[in-house]
Amino acid sequence: MKTKLIILLNKSIMNRILLFFACFALASTVAAQNNRTGFRLDFEDFAIFHPGMDMLNEVKALSGNDYSSFMISEGVGLSYNSQHLMFRAGAWIGGMAHISAYKIAYGGDAFVGYTFNHKPSRPALTLGLNVGVEKNQCHFDVAKDVVLDMETHAVAGSGQSFVLSNRQFVVGPRISVEMFENHEIVLGYDFGLAPTEYEFSSGQVLNNRKAASHRIIIGGRVSAPLSK
Repeated sequence: MKTKLIILLNKSIMNRILLFFACFALASTVAAQNNRTGFRLDFEDFAIFHPGMDMLNEVKALSGNDYSSFMISEGVGLSYNSQHLMFRAGAWIGGMAHISAYKIAYGGDAFVGYTFNHKPSRPALTLGLNVGVEKNQCHFDVAKDVVLDMETHAVAGSGQSFVLSNRQFVVGPRISVEMFENHEIVLGYDFGLAPTEYEFSSGQVLNNRKAASHRIIIGGRVSAPLSK
């Protein structure tokens, strides 16, 4: 079952690329007027990096699986643009498959920003603040119905697999450049705040702790205007 899921995650990378270009074409078709104000439906495709993520270090120490801090995410949201202010809210899900394991993350974000140029004849630069919540999960083979010690990395028990996860709030700056109408390049850095303790799907966690992880966001957004 796990092998099939990893294969599906790997295949989904190409599907994500095709979906992004399909959304790109949709936004180009729907945008009948050169107008950056009003409501828009947003489609996002981001590369997310969690540099130095504590959870990945724990997983490597427990199972020997070396996880990458990189993953691909897709999101959908609703935004409103006035003359200079921008408001956006949305949800996303992402992941990355490995040889014998996989990582999944999902969450929601809200953004408020200021657009320095809203005229469609010129590139628009938007600076703002993003706040959100995310949950990260690492799935890999080890033992079931076990006791996990976070200090000694000891796992006692027998079985097949488990999931290690936690949640956190994130806040950080965002910058986006709309080079073409309804097509943006997005860069951001979020600081992890108020993380929860680790959750262990198959047993008890000893010496548990809270560990925040920061994230780097790089990607693109295409939008379909809902109002003129």
